Amino acid sequence: GDLDGYATLTHQSQTGFRQHAEQSNLRLFSNAGWRISADAETRLYFTAVRTDSELPGNLTKAQLNAHPEQASAGNLALDQKRDYELARLASKTTVATGSTVWDFTAAWIYKDLDHPIFQVIDQLSNDLLLGAIATHSGNLAGRSNRLRAGLLYQYGFTQSANFVNVAGRRGNLLATADQTAVNCELFMENQHNLGHGLTLVLGTAAADNTRRNDQTLGSTPDYDLDYSRIMPKAGLRWDGLDVQVFANVSGSYEPPSFSETLTLNTAREAQTATTWEVGTRGFRGPV
Repeated sequence: GDLDGYATLTHQSQTGFRQHAEQSNLRLFSNAGWRISADAETRLYFTAVRTDSELPGNLTKAQLNAHPEQASAGNLALDQKRDYELARLASKTTVATGSTVWDFTAAWIYKDLDHPIFQVIDQLSNDLLLGAIATHSGNLAGRSNRLRAGLLYQYGFTQSANFVNVAGRRGNLLATADQTAVNCELFMENQHNLGHGLTLVLGTAAADNTRRNDQTLGSTPDYDLDYSRIMPKAGLRWDGLDVQVFANVSGSYEPPSFSETLTLNTAREAQTATTWEVGTRGFRGPV
């Protein structure tokens, strides 16, 4: 009828051929959908993960030749691991109004990280995502045209703490910080049929991002960093019988993560790129 659902529970474990390389992962994926009407439907998603991973570390070439199954002595002494629990609740609602289809998305993600390495890193994170995307299919100047535009907003808050690593357990508290990340992106793309199998693709995206670290204990200074970027793109596609040829140029951009901004060097700069692409895809007979 108008309701459907799906769920899967998986468990995977391994001992690994090296010492101190055991892993155990338990994962639940589920979703449920409701067709509200002929023009509207919604779906809820729930994910839960628990994963424990021992870290055997790096070996020198001599160690690898002598005993490739061994773990790094430092990793053994500090019982280095990466364990976390994660829960994700999300929804997507689609509504059609005439020639326009609206997609509304929302998600909340909770993550509890326990990460004994050179220190014990303890991070509790909550992330919120909201999005709205509209896709309009119609005609422009007598030819088919598709316009897609959307707004995405993400807010993340992490309570971070570092402890002395005492054989994998928490020793003295060394540092605490509240870390806030905000990402806001607006994008638009238009695909216009030029005739003779040609489609012109034009688009742009604008992003604004902040990274804020409020140090409540420790020597790392507070900082509040802002990033922004406009990323245009243009492309041309030819659709023939069983074959397609395309060419495009686009800009991209990635602001740094907190692990990069905390290095206090040029990793604080955003990564930018321009990508040129030419290609073809298709099939003929069995090829």
